[in-house]
Amino acid sequence: MGWRQHLDRAAVKIGIVWPDRSDASTDASKQLLSPNPQRERRDVRSPDEQSDVPPLVGHAYHLLRTMAADGESPELVDQIDAIRAKFDESCDIFGPVSAAEELIIEQLRGEITQRTAESERMRASIEQQRILWTQHDANVQQLQEALSAATQRWQADRATASEQIAALHMLLKESESDRAARLEQINTLAQCMKEAEADRAARLEHIENLTNSLKVSEADRAKQSQQRHQLEEELAVIYRSRSWRMTKPLRALNLLLRGNGASTQRE
Repeated sequence: MGWRQHLDRAAVKIGIVWPDRSDASTDASKQLLSPNPQRERRDVRSPDEQSDVPPLVGHAYHLLRTMAADGESPELVDQIDAIRAKFDESCDIFGPVSAAEELIIEQLRGEITQRTAESERMRASIEQQRILWTQHDANVQQLQEALSAATQRWQADRATASEQIAALHMLLKESESDRAARLEQINTLAQCMKEAEADRAARLEHIENLTNSLKVSEADRAKQSQQRHQLEEELAVIYRSRSWRMTKPLRALNLLLRGNGASTQRE
């Protein structure tokens, strides 16, 4: 069994993941430098034609294209302002959550960097032990009389390695407990985000209901105004009619008989 296999077995026992070896890195480099590398295709569709683009972004893109083609108008500007207000409201809601998540990610990244540095130091220590074991095997073949001293030194090195492995197991347990706590924090943040999404949906539904009510009120008001205008026109036709003018003396006489001296009839 070669020294690489010994190192792989030790890594499995203590939970160390070695970086990619040179042969894997070479294959990746060859694939990158090949004459026909696979490129990521860019989606040339407009945002309002893509299903993964939020409706608010697609609507804003459509309005901007309309303004660029037909010019600005108060209706388009009001719609853009409404979209901006919705975006600002969403930023106020999700901004603190995103900042907290970024802080947690940055902390996790720092811990990963620290663990990686510790793994590199441990790998260097194991590499040094491998060199010592190789020298020890060569000395055993050449110097039989130093076998007893070399065995004692190997036992001492083994005890040190066992202590280091026990320390790594302790660090691994602490890391697992810390990971569980952070997963609980992430679940709490996800629940808060779901509640915020539900509240936002309720507010949007309320706004839509108010908009529909306003439209119905505007329609009723327009209908009443039309009916009033029609009645006024009919009354004006009556006042301009010949029969109305011919019966004016009769109406004046009727008012005098009722005791009302002031005439309020229209001409």
